[in-house]
Amino acid sequence: HRARGLRRWLLRRLGDARHAEACRTAGHVIAVNEELAEDARRHGATSVHVLSNAPRLLPSATDDAPVERSPDRLIYVGGLSAPRGLGTLLEAFATIRREHPAAELELIGPAVDAEARDRLAHPPEGVQVRGPRPPAEAIDRMRQASVGLIPFERVVHYRGRPVKLLEYAAAGLAIVSTSGGPKQQWILGHE
Repeated sequence: HRARGLRRWLLRRLGDARHAEACRTAGHVIAVNEELAEDARRHGATSVHVLSNAPRLLPSATDDAPVERSPDRLIYVGGLSAPRGLGTLLEAFATIRREHPAAELELIGPAVDAEARDRLAHPPEGVQVRGPRPPAEAIDRMRQASVGLIPFERVVHYRGRPVKLLEYAAAGLAIVSTSGGPKQQWILGHE
């Protein structure tokens, strides 16, 4: 455990140093939210602009049309890869499916690496791979599910806020997530 902890600590330090150097030497930094913009400024960036990647959920999520949620449908919306927890997601769903054969898992988003594309070429029973979908369709699909999943693995250099958590909450989903990282920090900071 000590070697693993030391390795993680060294990787984090190296990542922090690389991040600071990148901020100091960048001509311009585009951040997806104000927190990341402030982080870039603290690390020496002088020209920082915010271009939000947060979805515009409110018009669809407050729509008066009745929503029929499927109690058996789980959903993941976002890029699919090992660091984003694809293996954890598929293993957990296999366990759920054994206990609840009617359960369905809908995956919306691109397979961002070869490993994800290979794993999803022939998805397990009950898994529907939709690929990238327009935002309005993804929002409608979230509103029809009952549970939003966030299976992210711990990524050493990840900085940001848990946009997926906010998307799922705005769509009225129950949320199941792996622990740790920005999600946990955000939840604990907003109790």
